[in-house]
Amino acid sequence: MRKVYSLLVVFLLAMSIQAQNELRRKVVVVRPVLYDSSVDFLLGFSDLLMKEGYKEAARFLKDYAKGGFGTGFVYADSVTGKKYVITNRHVVALAQSVTIEFRDNERNVSSYKDCPVAIVDEDIDLAAIALPDNVTVGSLRFADETPTEGRDVFTAGYPGLGDNPSWQFGKGIVSNAHFYDEELSKVGGNTILIQHTAQIDAGSSGSPLLIQSATDKNEYLVAGINTWKAYARENANFAIPTADIRLFCKKYLSSAHIAKDDIRQRAETFVGLAEQDYKEIVPFIAYDYIASVAPSQFDSWYKSFPSNVRKDIMRQFKNNPIEGVRMALAYAVREKMRTKKISIEPVDNNSDGNTAETAEVAMKCNGKPATSKWIKEQGQWRLTELSFFRPKAHSSQTFIDAEHNYGRIFIDKEQHYSNTLYFSYTHNLLNIDKPLVSMYGVSYDFLFNAFVVAGINFKIGTTLLPTDKNRFGLGELGASVGGRLPISFAKWQLTPHLRGYYSGFIGDEFKDHIGVTFGVDVEYKLSDRFRIFVGLLYNNTPYIPGRFNMNQELHLGFTF
Repeated sequence: MRKVYSLLVVFLLAMSIQAQNELRRKVVVVRPVLYDSSVDFLLGFSDLLMKEGYKEAARFLKDYAKGGFGTGFVYADSVTGKKYVITNRHVVALAQSVTIEFRDNERNVSSYKDCPVAIVDEDIDLAAIALPDNVTVGSLRFADETPTEGRDVFTAGYPGLGDNPSWQFGKGIVSNAHFYDEELSKVGGNTILIQHTAQIDAGSSGSPLLIQSATDKNEYLVAGINTWKAYARENANFAIPTADIRLFCKKYLSSAHIAKDDIRQRAETFVGLAEQDYKEIVPFIAYDYIASVAPSQFDSWYKSFPSNVRKDIMRQFKNNPIEGVRMALAYAVREKMRTKKISIEPVDNNSDGNTAETAEVAMKCNGKPATSKWIKEQGQWRLTELSFFRPKAHSSQTFIDAEHNYGRIFIDKEQHYSNTLYFSYTHNLLNIDKPLVSMYGVSYDFLFNAFVVAGINFKIGTTLLPTDKNRFGLGELGASVGGRLPISFAKWQLTPHLRGYYSGFIGDEFKDHIGVTFGVDVEYKLSDRFRIFVGLLYNNTPYIPGRFNMNQELHLGFTF
């Protein structure tokens, strides 16, 4: 009897090993190949942050540009017979294509490159990757039920060990079968999640949450997709349930969901949603569109956006920088569209049939002809260009644009807002009678954009003349408006400027004067928002009525 029992244990163990091997053939490593435009942006922004002194953030973006990996599982559509890999949308968010790895073990790896992202659902964080027709591996089946609290569940995936994926099989229980959190719902499509204790780690995103079949203990069924992990909690992991995955597959994979006529409906939906919350149009923004956005443009947008929008963008940026840029672009597009009356005209696709990868939709913008260009990206029509909205590709693209061994010199067209406070000393430079003018003052400037500046100033001092009409307690209150041309070199900036001004002088009597001031400032960037500078300017001020006076002013201050 003891021998029979021992043989039974061995037999069950062998069956378990076989089940594990079968499972391992159906769970895969997902390696996204990022869009070139996304990589260019990340590297460019990394360089910008490095110059500004944000070294840790710069390294984060540089590492992010290298790409990563996640997990997925093989699914065979029951209608078409086509095989896909199901994973999280955030795993392949920036993927131009995907490399799928089947690993019997760490040494025996079969790779399929250039697998297209067939479709993504941005509301519920799901994606499907089309496998080549010659893939013969089996697929996992969905469970017909949502596991109840206390039931055993299993995880299978390839979290990272160092920089490499490593097979991991975990076991736990369902700790909350109907978890809901408002914060997670913003990126989870308001779905009810499964909270469980089976082990997942970075790289497990897209891996299946499994239960054992009631009829065959050696078969594992998909009960959900592991999507989030609460790092501030012990064993609090979250999965999208099977019911939502089934709906996703039925909606997108069991039929041809993209037809030629869908583009007009897609464009009309986009225009309608643009009148609402800007977040509604984020899924319509193509990653290809981001190629037209320079890092400095994103930086300028971010500084000018309302605080609540900046908060949303930064929350997204910390998890996925490109998604943060995509959100900023969506807000900028929506703000532009809010000021105009937009309508959709008949569609003119550039090719016949469902094989078209690009399309152009005719529009009316304030009654004038306009166009929007669309690209089929990750199985969806996404916006890649608006004729009435063109982000600045480079903040430094005209006048001076030269590469040097020590950095980059350019005229800074960056749109930003700042305040400047500076202290000055003024003396007379040119006058026939050579009076001595001593003036001390404080000035405040407001920079409307990189080129337009306005300010107010207050000065007090004395004027000593070669006559008996010396003036003491001379005061000046003035306002100015004019232009500037900032020329940057690494952290240094040379800024020539010219302004018109109006001043009132209080001495023996009140005098007012309209004049011109010009000069140049030399600035040094301590950070993105804080700069120190020193400068010289010249102006014609009538300290001696009826005579031309050229005054030289030395000032120093800071921008904040």
